[in-house]
Order: sequence, then C-alpha cells, then structure tokens
Amino acid sequence: MGILIENYSGKFPNWLSPIQVAIASINEKCKSYVIELEKKLHNENIRCKVDLRNEKLNYKIRELSLEKIPFVAVVGDKEVEQKTVMLRELGNKAQTSLKIDEFVKKIKNSCRI
Repeated sequence: MGILIENYSGKFPNWLSPIQVAIASINEKCKSYVIELEKKLHNENIRCKVDLRNEKLNYKIRELSLEKIPFVAVVGDKEVEQKTVMLRELGNKAQTSLKIDEFVKKIKNSCRI
C-alpha cells in the first residue's frame, strides 16, 4: 500500500480511491436532496462522502480537494429545483451540470478498472 501511496502521491485512480465522490451542499435547504443523492450512490456501490457543514463553498471545495477526492458534486437551490448536480473533477476548476442519472453513470464509468 505504501508503494501505491508514494507512486500516486495520494491521488489514487478513481477505482482505488477510498472516497470516489463528495457531495457538498451550499445551504441547509439542500440537505434532503443531498441525502437522496448519497443513497443513490451507495445503491450503485459508489463510495461517497457528504459535507453538510455550514461553511463557505470555496472552503469546502478546497478541503475536499486536499483530501484528493476525485469528484466533488456541488448542490444548491438551483440544482435541487432542476434535479441536477454541478460536478467538479480533481485538478480541474471547470464545473459541469449533470442530471442525476448522467452523474451516476459518469462516476461509475470513471471507477471501472
């Protein structure tokens, strides 16, 4: 395991990463939608982490990036209304808006060996 950590500098391939996706909420109103997403990911055997803390979004994203989590899904009022997520990949500042099914499919495809 030590060789893998050293070789990948902690940034494991998606299939090996202990947490494959993190879901960060923008506010308290999004909590039930975030929990729903978490359940959907767990049902698909995707390892995920939820961040419901009342912190600034930039702080949450920075902290999750330092944990080397491959994907961060951001959820706000707009995403709840449209049933989407804003997906951000580690090392890439660009964000993509995806429907829930597209989001799950993208994560599953990226985690294949």
